[in-house]
Amino acid sequence: IGGQYYGNVFETCNVGVSTSNTSATSFLGAIGIYGNWLTDNRVGIQSSGSDVFIAHNTLSGNTAVYPDGGVQMGLFLQGANFDVRINNFTNMFVGLTLLNNGSDADLVEENTFTGNPVGAWVLGDNEGTNFHCNQFVGYFYALLTQDYFNTWGSTPGLLGDQGFCIGDVSLDQPADNAFVNGVLDIFQTIAAPFIYYYRNGTGLVPNVFNAPGAGAVTPMLCSSSNSDIVDCQTWRTVPTGFMTGLPNDRYIDQLLLQKMRTMLEEDHDTAAALALLQTIHTDMARQLQMRHALEKGNIALADSLRNLLASAASAQDYPLQLAMLYRNLMQSGRNFLQLTPEETAMVGSIAQSNTPAAFEAQCIRYLAHGEEYQIPLPPLPQEVLNGYWQMYINFKQADAPAQNTLQIYPNPAKDKLYLSIKGDKQEPTLVKIYCIDGTIMAVKEVPQNMLWELNIQNWLSGIYIIQVVEPNGQLKTYKFVVVP
Repeated sequence: IGGQYYGNVFETCNVGVSTSNTSATSFLGAIGIYGNWLTDNRVGIQSSGSDVFIAHNTLSGNTAVYPDGGVQMGLFLQGANFDVRINNFTNMFVGLTLLNNGSDADLVEENTFTGNPVGAWVLGDNEGTNFHCNQFVGYFYALLTQDYFNTWGSTPGLLGDQGFCIGDVSLDQPADNAFVNGVLDIFQTIAAPFIYYYRNGTGLVPNVFNAPGAGAVTPMLCSSSNSDIVDCQTWRTVPTGFMTGLPNDRYIDQLLLQKMRTMLEEDHDTAAALALLQTIHTDMARQLQMRHALEKGNIALADSLRNLLASAASAQDYPLQLAMLYRNLMQSGRNFLQLTPEETAMVGSIAQSNTPAAFEAQCIRYLAHGEEYQIPLPPLPQEVLNGYWQMYINFKQADAPAQNTLQIYPNPAKDKLYLSIKGDKQEPTLVKIYCIDGTIMAVKEVPQNMLWELNIQNWLSGIYIIQVVEPNGQLKTYKFVVVP
């Protein structure tokens, strides 16, 4: 479902704007959210599994922390393909949250984050996300990276290199984010390292802290960018004919999105955007071409492109499985309400994978069966928010199911830790304990109102995460501290 939503005012809502979609639609049907005012909402905009352009919105709040422990959030994106640009995020507790948006190129560009304790919270696998030319003012963390462990076997955390630099002044594009009057610019807690390319200007060199066990964020001067003056539009001067010769698919995809966005949103020239797309042969470009072919009913071309993608993919490549589903639905004249039992089982399996494709599969289940779903978020670091809290992003409004309560004591702990599940349910509750690097320390099914005693005297000091899996499958996350 495409469409444009602009010029609206949303105030004091649980959620101002909520979109959920699948990649069965072409990128030409992307959802546009432009020029809205979103004030004092719990979540300003949330989007799941959608192609979205989000631009020129004003999202403001009062850095609220709610009685249930949730916090005010400007924008939440999960499993989405997105272009977020020229928005103002002011006094939200978290300006922008990204959860498992995957390896396709996504842009966060020319936004202003002011007075947000956390400017951008990057959870899980967001390998393709590029932060370019944003301004962060008055924050505790401008950019916080954090693992996401809520499903067994998922990629805990990944963020690709920020900026691009090969020593050619006409092509290089440092990250060029400005950091002003904050405590810490980048707090890195995920295991995967990345490079942050910068130019040597005031406020452009990030202050980085790599947590113990985390992969290093390496700030690297882009020496060809000899000017300390930022020009956020340098990508416009790169000739389209040069793009195919670039050595880096990530940068090609970023330029492709920037130029196609201009052609579609500013020039309104769909033919030029499609012509440019046909000249690019990265995996992301082929995926976009395949989706457009499916939308136009060109099954033969879609199959040809899918085969090219499959030759480099694993057998469990969920996006390709979903692409085959859309192809079969189109060819047979069916829709999501007419899935076969085998198709329903496949979608259900993908929905449990916690990959970016999982969110799209959850959207299909919502469209086909009205199944609601919640996405549990882990705790923010203790220094940002005192006490324990748990926040859920909800798609489709519903009453919260009855839940158990986990009691943890003492906290901090030294030699012994005691856990107890309090609630009315009879079934035992699965409890998993992880150290901060993702290693599972203990797993147990804990009966209701029974005490679990753990000997932790040989555990390393630091923060540990407790994941509680309710009998209905819902996840909750807590944390505790082990001291020497």
